[in-house]
Amino acid sequence: MKRCITALLALAATAHAWDLAGHMIVGEIAWQASTPAVREKVGELVRGLDTTFSGGQAYNFITANAWLDDMRAQGRKYEWGKWHYVDIAKTADGSAFALPDPPHVVWAIEDSLKILRDSQTPAAKRSEALGILMHCVGDLHQPLHACTWDDRGGNGYLVGGVAFSDLYKGGRGNLHAFWDEAYRVEVRGGKIVESFITPPITSRPEPGKAGVTTAAAKQIMAEFSAEALATEIFVQEPVAWARESHVLGCTKAYPSGPHPGDQEVRTLPPEFASGARKIAERRVALAGYRLARLLAGLFDKQ
Repeated sequence: MKRCITALLALAATAHAWDLAGHMIVGEIAWQASTPAVREKVGELVRGLDTTFSGGQAYNFITANAWLDDMRAQGRKYEWGKWHYVDIAKTADGSAFALPDPPHVVWAIEDSLKILRDSQTPAAKRSEALGILMHCVGDLHQPLHACTWDDRGGNGYLVGGVAFSDLYKGGRGNLHAFWDEAYRVEVRGGKIVESFITPPITSRPEPGKAGVTTAAAKQIMAEFSAEALATEIFVQEPVAWARESHVLGCTKAYPSGPHPGDQEVRTLPPEFASGARKIAERRVALAGYRLARLLAGLFDKQ
């Protein structure tokens, strides 16, 4: 039975893959893992991104990872909604993985790479392609952006018992929104809370400077180092990343038990949140390291 109800249709358009802080943490990890040459070239290109929805602030290596969601959050006509995810039906173990026809996030990454590898591409289009690439690499590593249980990747699975500080006006807590911030939830006194709040646009991070997202990135990198993940970092095919996320989505992203009915709110157990945080931190780390490797291939000929 379809679980997509009219009251939740608008929610799908506002769900992110990693929240804005998560995307900037992916960017911070990629920046930390990049050479000065890559940092300079990426910084130069992303300064060409439209700043209409960033308070007029120019984007940098880290904040450019949030560019697509900045535009989507403003209620404007948004052209790239289907580029953030790939809907693949949940099964018990994820073994039935198969990509649908594009557009989807795997296609968006491959298309952006093709544009960036073409030396004849105009600068403005290269800037846009780079912003899409950086964001979509992060998106693809969130498990519920490659798995759906007939609920738009968890958007139709309402949850309670979770602190959500940055839901859109009128939004309701759902499993997808939980996974967007799972890397920054923790359990205190038996309650699921956020360990920090996403910085506002006016306080977004700058490369090399301290801040909550910088601290979070360093903590994740200490827990999941590039050396420990080296074998996986060398996996550079977006379809393989999608398969990883799909299997996690099928086997780890949903609590045990049947899917809740329409309008039914399922309370998430604290132990589920604790396990999800470790999975999410690892996926954020892989996204950052893999993004750095992609960028090196594009911009560092050494």
